Amino acid sequence: MARRKRDPQTYIDSAAELSPYVPKLKRFSRRKKLKPWEKSYIARIENIIRRSYTNIDDLIPITAKQAKALKGFTFEPEIIAPTGRFAGQPKRFHMFRAMQLRNVGEDVRILRIDPDKMVVESNKRTWIYWKLPPGPSPAEMEEAGEEAFDMGEDEIERIIALTAKAFRNPKAKLVYLWSQHGRVGIPMRRVQDFVRWTVQKYSEYQQTESWLNGIAILVADANETITAREIATFTPTYEERRERAKERKKTWRKRRKKK
Repeated sequence: MARRKRDPQTYIDSAAELSPYVPKLKRFSRRKKLKPWEKSYIARIENIIRRSYTNIDDLIPITAKQAKALKGFTFEPEIIAPTGRFAGQPKRFHMFRAMQLRNVGEDVRILRIDPDKMVVESNKRTWIYWKLPPGPSPAEMEEAGEEAFDMGEDEIERIIALTAKAFRNPKAKLVYLWSQHGRVGIPMRRVQDFVRWTVQKYSEYQQTESWLNGIAILVADANETITAREIATFTPTYEERRERAKERKKTWRKRRKKK
């Protein structure tokens, strides 16, 4: 059986699709031919995305200035090295210039970045991604002699306090958790609902200090009501995401017979 090789054009197509998130790929997307090492670099980026279980539909490109202002919140996938000297150890990749904002519309754009928050427009609505205020580190608590300090409980208390503060503004209509992937969980309309859900569900999560960024708030006019039907449109369906992933997989793995 003839060996099947990847169609060279698919590397160029892939570079064009990924270049908004990896600026170094932009020059490859304009080529007619690629050198072997250039194909390898493109394939490596594809592999990092695949092995980090990232859907690029969840990524939005950002400028160098925005990346600097959002340091610590940008997309830096981490995967476990399968072989080599560092086999079994996690490795983080920094070649991306993007944010992961799951559950947003195609019109998503960052309007403003402040020290404590990021203002985003999505689905023709304004969202405030409010950063979780820093809390005492385990080392600081140890110095204070409080060995029983529980980071998980402290995270819960700070996220509840942040949510309560948000809902004191009548323009805050919905609140989600904001993780390193974007908006997660279910939307809450009242602080009491959020507290109840947090106590029941949030405590089940592990290592929240490494993936939790804060809360995402939908703001609107004080007298406006956000209907359940509109809320349903904020999140792409599973079928939509699956079909898009299938299309991308076909592009990356298209082959041709070797002559």
